[in-house]
Amino acid sequence: MRELRDSKLVLSPFGWGEICYRDFETFFSGSVLVKPSVEHLHTYPDVLKANVTYIPLQWDVSDIDAVMHEAVSNINKYRELAVNGQRLFKSAYADGENFTNHFIGILKRVDNA
Repeated sequence: MRELRDSKLVLSPFGWGEICYRDFETFFSGSVLVKPSVEHLHTYPDVLKANVTYIPLQWDVSDIDAVMHEAVSNINKYRELAVNGQRLFKSAYADGENFTNHFIGILKRVDNA
């Protein structure tokens, strides 16, 4: 966690899926998350928002050099993404009632299917 906190940018490529613990650890640490675009996913909590909470890359990462150079060269411009990501993540993490209601809603939909 110290390394993440001390990092300006954290690159989070896909692992076994599009989302991994590193994404959430990055939000928690307050660093800027850089990862392939996940705009096609509907997630809960909805904290992965391109150019709002993370810097998106093309899936083939063909733009990685340009994106990383831009982000490193203008890090102050991207700090807001880290703040947004951390704020949204902490808000979702602390809202147990919303999680419970969301989970119950899923169970009700499955039960009615």
